[in-house]
Amino acid sequence: MKHSLLFIGVLLSSGCIFSQKNTQSDVFTMSPDTLFVSKEKCVCDYDGFFLRINESKHSSLEKECGDFSYELVYTASINQKINLIEALMQFENDTSLSCSKVKSYSSINKKYLDSIYSNRYSLQISALFHINLICFGEYAPFRYAPFPVLIDCNENKEINFDIQSIKEVFEIYKAWFDIAKKSKFRNYTFPLYDTKYKWKHGDYSKEIIFKELPEIKSDFKYRIGRPF
Repeated sequence: MKHSLLFIGVLLSSGCIFSQKNTQSDVFTMSPDTLFVSKEKCVCDYDGFFLRINESKHSSLEKECGDFSYELVYTASINQKINLIEALMQFENDTSLSCSKVKSYSSINKKYLDSIYSNRYSLQISALFHINLICFGEYAPFRYAPFPVLIDCNENKEINFDIQSIKEVFEIYKAWFDIAKKSKFRNYTFPLYDTKYKWKHGDYSKEIIFKELPEIKSDFKYRIGRPF
């Protein structure tokens, strides 16, 4: 069966929606038929880039600018998720700016948006934000990381463009990932817990042990990672 596939990587109008459309109805399996990350040019809130998580060869989900939500990531195999996280780690030194402005990914924390000084973030931040969502599901935006903005708690300042601090955050994430990978993500915690770094307005008051990577099959998955 032949498919006529139209891929739109950059859209300059209609609310900055990125989409992949098929001419016929798509039938998805429970697991993604492909799962990798690509860096793509975009013009949205700003002229910049975004990290696309490619989940299906026949994806029809339309996304607005700054949308980190997924269709099939949460039903991917453990090995697919680990490989995706490793791919995202490769953006450690990519200081290219996102085409999206800083937005709130938690309805509860949206009221704090005006208190944030950083209005942009790099693909380094974007990669870590994706890792949060993959590993912690709804806990990522609603508890740990409501905004794509990192802070140094000791200095009480935002560090989105502090090269050395971002490097240190990546080192923390990489050390955490190496341990979690060995156990196939059994009984792991949030990487920045009990460190001097955290995501702005995140709640780190209580350590939570996660038994396994989140698997979400309901439509609730579409809400996770969407801006408010």
